[in-house]
Amino acid sequence: MSRTSTDIHNHIVVYNSSQDNISEGIFYLKESLSADESNAFFDQVKSYSSGRFQNKHNHDFVMTYTNGEFVLVALSNK
Repeated sequence: MSRTSTDIHNHIVVYNSSQDNISEGIFYLKESLSADESNAFFDQVKSYSSGRFQNKHNHDFVMTYTNGEFVLVALSNK
């Protein structure tokens, strides 16, 4: 696993850079959402320990929040 992190609107997100479609999830959170929309999503993830979203290509993602760490995972679209 290639564990990588990136800053998305002042939130550090950890992800596996070798996972299929993960770059699309990063792009969606960074570029397709406004800072306010992204921050609302991060607040939801913090409050509920996880949050799911789908990009315009119908790829599904889940972000979890545990022990102060946001982790993004691309879900399999079979």
